Amino acid sequence: MLVTARLFARLRVAIGKDEIQLNIGGNRISDLIRQLAQDYRVQEILYDEKGNVTPMIIVINNSETARITEANTALGGLDKELRDGDVVSILEQGCGA
Repeated sequence: MLVTARLFARLRVAIGKDEIQLNIGGNRISDLIRQLAQDYRVQEILYDEKGNVTPMIIVINNSETARITEANTALGGLDKELRDGDVVSILEQGCGA
């Protein structure tokens, strides 16, 4: 499945682009994050020292939102399903972007 990821803050700096296309093997936000970490070697931004996904806000197609925090996975969180062609904005919590 092909999705477009819009990047902000440290991800944008580390990868050197504000937008990339990823071919992910699954259909969930967790699959997108895993593929992004693997393809661009940004594990230290996306995961904490315990291997948990760091707090972030995900915006899908400029409307649907999933908040990923240690205590809250509102609106689907990591299990939120994606569709082929989705545009996913990934914002670190508190990045101010």
